[in-house]
Amino acid sequence: MIGCRSTGWIPRLVFAALLLLSATAGAQHERYMGEAYFESTMDEFQMGNYRKAVAGFRRFLEFAPHDFNGHYLMAHSLRYLGRYREALDYYDKALVIRGDDFDAHIYAGQMALKLLRADVAKKHFSAALDIIPDDSDALTGTAAVLRLEGEADKAREIIGSVLQTSPGYSWAIRESAMLMSAEGDHNGALKRIKALFESEPGNYETIMAYVGILRAAGKTEKAIETCSSALALKPGLPDAYRELGSCYRDSGNEQLSRRYISSADSIVSQ
Repeated sequence: MIGCRSTGWIPRLVFAALLLLSATAGAQHERYMGEAYFESTMDEFQMGNYRKAVAGFRRFLEFAPHDFNGHYLMAHSLRYLGRYREALDYYDKALVIRGDDFDAHIYAGQMALKLLRADVAKKHFSAALDIIPDDSDALTGTAAVLRLEGEADKAREIIGSVLQTSPGYSWAIRESAMLMSAEGDHNGALKRIKALFESEPGNYETIMAYVGILRAAGKTEKAIETCSSALALKPGLPDAYRELGSCYRDSGNEQLSRRYISSADSIVSQ
């Protein structure tokens, strides 16, 4: 009886060890599966198959919900698909994990600008400047926020300082042109953005800025022509469809306007 009592803990210990081994094996299997999903998804991402990448990163994050790269690359994939609201959400999730990542703050700020969420953009560009003071991206983003907030003088001062140190910086040139347009200097804005457009005809963001400035100047037909080139360059992005719909609304063609805006909504909902 004494022997039975003194050895009674052994089966319990063996059982506990088996449970631990089982849990370890399960964790190893999940880690292996997660790594496999990540590698295969990276292949899709690098080939530009962003819809497949979104599906793959979503599955990977089920195995590794606290992985910074998973959230960050999911955000990139959504951004390339024009799903800016979701992209911002995933950049924010990445920043919960690694709050001092400069690039994630810049991209999150840019997504917030796309969504006209100036307060959110300001937060991210301010955080980026805390990490790298006087960075051109963070300063230009801050100027864009100030433009949206109606602080033209402050925006102009910042853009001037950026262009003084980096005179060929595309985003700052676009922002300076949009600022001129917002203040009613349509000729000056068109001259500046047209020169940039001609120097980099394949830059999607420059094309879209050119379209917006053309619309503001009342040059609707040219805006339609230019926006169509943006669609040819990036046929899957919804903002080009939405902008072209707005161009047709400016021209009085409500039927085409509704068609293109509906196409934009369909792309976002996919």
